[in-house]
Amino acid sequence: MNFILAEYLPLAIFLIVALVISCLFILANFLPYQLSILASGISKDFSKEYNSRFCLSNAEWRIIAHLSQETENISIREIYQKVDLEKSKVSRAVSKLAKRQLLSKKVNLSDKRLVDLKLTKVGREIIDEMTEIAIDFEARIIQKIENPVSFKNTINALLKD
Repeated sequence: MNFILAEYLPLAIFLIVALVISCLFILANFLPYQLSILASGISKDFSKEYNSRFCLSNAEWRIIAHLSQETENISIREIYQKVDLEKSKVSRAVSKLAKRQLLSKKVNLSDKRLVDLKLTKVGREIIDEMTEIAIDFEARIIQKIENPVSFKNTINALLKD
């Protein structure tokens, strides 16, 4: 009997330790999980705004928003890096935006492999209208935060890491 107990004792200890550890980890309380769910929910809520008003996809909105921050032409390569989307999604979205004449595409004069993007007048009008909507949307979120300045500082610090 003691021999059987000794044989299974390491397995029993392992199972008990695994059970204790699994009880300590609660996914719903895991900060990266919470941030992911929060970001996804906020993004979905905001997407209703730009989708219903301007028939823009998430990728199209991100591209227009980033182009609005630039004073010079910006390459598609730079957009990939900034919008955190797959190259194929960015390329398709750029093509749709160009077809709708919300942005212009031109071959880069110094590097013919690159395509430069710039908002058109219509694209600029959309982002101007969306800016007001975005500010109002953000204000509604900030109202729910106890200390918004501290929260923003924390978010910025986490984004720098």
